[in-house]
Amino acid sequence: MKNIILIQPRIGDLDDVNKHPFLPLGLLSTSRFISRDYNIKIIDQRINKNWRKELKKELNKKTLFVALTVMTGPQVDSATKISKFIRKHSDTQIVWGGPHATHFEKTISHNFIDIVVIGEGELTFYELANALKEERSLVDIKGIVFKKHDKIIRNPERSPIRMDILPTLPLNLIDVKLYTSQKPSFWTFDSSRGCPHDCIFCRNSAPFLHSQWRGFSAKSMYERVKHLLKHKKTDYIWFIDDNFFADIKRIKSFIRIIKENRLKFKWIVSGTFDVLANQKDSFFSDLHQSGCRMIHMGIESGSSKIVKFLKNKELNKKKILALNKKLKKYRIIPYYNFMVGNYKEKISDVKKTAKFMLKLQKDYPNARFSVMYSLALYPHTKLFNYLLDKNIIKPNKDDKSYANWDTPSTPWITSKMQKLIEGFTFCSLFFDKKYQLVDSKYVKLFAFLYRPIALFRVKNMYFNHMPEKRLKYIFN
Repeated sequence: MKNIILIQPRIGDLDDVNKHPFLPLGLLSTSRFISRDYNIKIIDQRINKNWRKELKKELNKKTLFVALTVMTGPQVDSATKISKFIRKHSDTQIVWGGPHATHFEKTISHNFIDIVVIGEGELTFYELANALKEERSLVDIKGIVFKKHDKIIRNPERSPIRMDILPTLPLNLIDVKLYTSQKPSFWTFDSSRGCPHDCIFCRNSAPFLHSQWRGFSAKSMYERVKHLLKHKKTDYIWFIDDNFFADIKRIKSFIRIIKENRLKFKWIVSGTFDVLANQKDSFFSDLHQSGCRMIHMGIESGSSKIVKFLKNKELNKKKILALNKKLKKYRIIPYYNFMVGNYKEKISDVKKTAKFMLKLQKDYPNARFSVMYSLALYPHTKLFNYLLDKNIIKPNKDDKSYANWDTPSTPWITSKMQKLIEGFTFCSLFFDKKYQLVDSKYVKLFAFLYRPIALFRVKNMYFNHMPEKRLKYIFN
């Protein structure tokens, strides 16, 4: 059988302190079909310090192609360096897939990239592998962009896949102990794709992404969870869906099947507060009894003006606060996602966000919060196109501006606002107890000691004179 190399590039700073990252889920999912007919080698740069040596060794074999999964952000830089290394040592085909390759159409222009896979990759990679093995033309493969005689060919998009037809994840391709030995340990799993909402900043608003929601049936979800747990017991199953609760009937059926079969496991999900806020107490009781322990929710801002612009809906703080208390009652931890640096956002809006976060935490001290990053503009989202049409931003000529979220393409941010964002971002690392998931005992100790200072700074919006920010580079 022919060989295919799949590479998980390093994502960012947290890779330096986390010895046990999450599963390379994108690569495993991509392998669902191709692993049946090809030898698959997964190289994970996050945990393999000798990745160059191993990659060079694998390239010496008869390799059909090398594929990298790439998210917009620091991973672009990692994937670029890996691709240049491959090109230096081999003339094999280099393929990029993942969110960044899907969104940024100029990715294919690099001389170290031969093919780009757009959107879902399971069937596309399988057809691509067969065509390359048989030395056939690529023109009939939906969902790819490729080069032919110095010309760039863009094939038609592939329709969204029906998820129940997907084989189970080929976990035999990795050493699961490398990903599940931390405490607490996680399996990551996507039970659905897409989202029915229309947030203008979200990558799902890009017109070519076929972002309509679809998911595994409740029965199929249950069987796939059982497959994961049979392979290796972990502390949590983490459903990393964009919107787990989009089909609430599916979730109620899933909970019922769990209870009927007395399957014991704890799980984490992502969803929107709109659906959850309308559920009765009995639903949250069932959620907890079936093992749900944490729900990620995107609130985005404490400013009604900003939420209205980003999500085209009203910010109902009263409902969110009521849901927060209900989750506390049923011992389910909320994990709230907020961001700053939004278009038309003023310092007064950021203060509203900080005040709202502090109120949520006061009402439920165990509540968790995302790192407070600045708005990231994904190409072709509704927000990106809106700003482009108004000549507020310019189209990026290459990937470099997408490789560093610390310097986002947000020209409306003043130097004063930028300083506030940097301070807020640093303090948000220690705002709650998220540091407990980090492996390094030194980072944990610093976070524990620094947390009261971080809370003081956020409460008073005081981010001047922050020598502690230098510690970030010490830990890195």
